[in-house]
Amino acid sequence: MAWTKYQLFLAGLMLVTGSINTLSAKWADNFVAPGCGGSQEHSFQHPFLQAVGMFLGEFSCLAAFYLLWCRAAGHPDTSADPQQPFNPLLFLPPALCDMTGTSIMYVALNMTSASSFQMLRGAVIIFTGLFSVTFLGRRLALSQWLGILATIAGLVVVGLADLLSKHDSQHKLSEVITGVAGVGIPGLPCTESLDKAFYELCCPPSPEGGHVGHQLMWTCTCSRGDLLIIMAQIIVSIQMVLEEKFVYKHNVHPLRAVGTEGLFGFVILSLLLVPMYYIPAGSFSGNPRGTLEDALDAFCQASVSPRS
Repeated sequence: MAWTKYQLFLAGLMLVTGSINTLSAKWADNFVAPGCGGSQEHSFQHPFLQAVGMFLGEFSCLAAFYLLWCRAAGHPDTSADPQQPFNPLLFLPPALCDMTGTSIMYVALNMTSASSFQMLRGAVIIFTGLFSVTFLGRRLALSQWLGILATIAGLVVVGLADLLSKHDSQHKLSEVITGVAGVGIPGLPCTESLDKAFYELCCPPSPEGGHVGHQLMWTCTCSRGDLLIIMAQIIVSIQMVLEEKFVYKHNVHPLRAVGTEGLFGFVILSLLLVPMYYIPAGSFSGNPRGTLEDALDAFCQASVSPRS
């Protein structure tokens, strides 16, 4: 079935806004500012707090839905589809998948470039297609299988590019896209986002003194980030299968569905920020305390004028 102009517009809009979302998040990660208590300057690497902000945006869709609902109540339209009653807890499993996948992706964005991040997110096509065949009994057309194979080939190219790419220590405006800054490589314009143990593992001491190449450090970090993105896409694919199997049949308004998932994700992840404040995270931590997330540090950094 051919797409309508409206569907093509929505697809293009999603592509543009998704790219802006990735670039703005990476741009924020590259800012450097002091934290709480006069701590030294460090990169703004708070992936879980960024995920909370994303769910707050989804939650706002619920307010938009009720505004439209109140407006429609004053102007009844008999042609509108009636909203079927449903249990809001139906959205909890997809919301948990969304919360987990989004958090992992924001962690991965600190480890790889924005360009690789955006392209590797295309892996969701592969896993969603496979899961829909396995769990939903779908039969994919030949063109869809060819699309999955083309996507796999593209992901291999992106992964190889990250393994073989070289980055110098010059601070450039393009680092938001190429990801030079914000990976914790000594000598580059960022701070210690990765712990010393991981640095020693990826850049062992050389016989002449010093360490063997920061390029290897970038490769290790970027590879970990790429793998995390792939893992996140598997979780997002599970979310999509759950929504199609259990949610779509209830004819829930899209704004209400997104807002309900955003409500669950916002509340749960906000509560999880408390234990994350105390859980040590080692090389995955981007804050001076070395914990999984430090929301207080993020607010302290946001309260001062950062530098890029």
